[in-house]
Amino acid sequence: MGAPLLVRETPAHQGAALADGQENPMPFPVPHHGDAATARTRPGPAAPGLRGARTLLGALAALLLVPLPTANAAQPAASPKGATSSPLVPAVRSYPPNWLMGTHLTRGCAVYENFPMKGVRHRAWHLDRGARVGVRYNVGDRWALVQDRDRASQRPKVNPHYGFVNRSCLAKQLPLPSLQGVGNDGSVRRVDFNPVGDGRKAAHLRVSGHATLRDAVHAFVIGNLRPGDRFVIGTRTCVVHGPHAYVHGYAPAARRWGYVEATHLPDCHRNH
Repeated sequence: MGAPLLVRETPAHQGAALADGQENPMPFPVPHHGDAATARTRPGPAAPGLRGARTLLGALAALLLVPLPTANAAQPAASPKGATSSPLVPAVRSYPPNWLMGTHLTRGCAVYENFPMKGVRHRAWHLDRGARVGVRYNVGDRWALVQDRDRASQRPKVNPHYGFVNRSCLAKQLPLPSLQGVGNDGSVRRVDFNPVGDGRKAAHLRVSGHATLRDAVHAFVIGNLRPGDRFVIGTRTCVVHGPHAYVHGYAPAARRWGYVEATHLPDCHRNH
């Protein structure tokens, strides 16, 4: 018997997604370079003749530390191409105000449960022209991960309600590079589209219910699993702590590694 898989229940991943269907009202923060400059230039007791000069110098230093807008700062980013080996940081005001950018479809399109590629089973649903979606992140020039607003707004929610759609179907494009998304702290981070880990495969677990595959705990959705799908973990035994723990493994249905909530893995044993 190998060592049991202990999955630590953690708070939401930094830069991770909010709960499904929620939006982050926090706008993107503007760097407060002026605060640091003020702290460095705050004078002690000084003669009256020098106080005004030091205040003027402090104000000039703060202005020099604030980045000037670029020539294309007001323009939305063009369709991103490929992966981003070096982070692209557009001007703050070019980002969408919420982590899900609302738009609609300009024509009827399929929404795929998992990223469509060779070896992935065809699982999709259809959305008509005008259907409302929220764009989470882009995958290259062609695809985007979206939330089906109608499915997500129903009570209970219809699963899956996240999927991949051709970007040509969208009335508006998310102005972020490929595999970049906005987390619940308002910052942008890279989406780990295939978090392999150590790559070990030791035990096959059965999935119950409709589960989302995520790139980290409580984080970006990168795929979907159906009841009866397999999930392969790196140890012979699955032991979790707490009701909302996540388990790392490989999902053959999506041909992708990721994290699944343990509530969808009945073969996992809870360590009280």
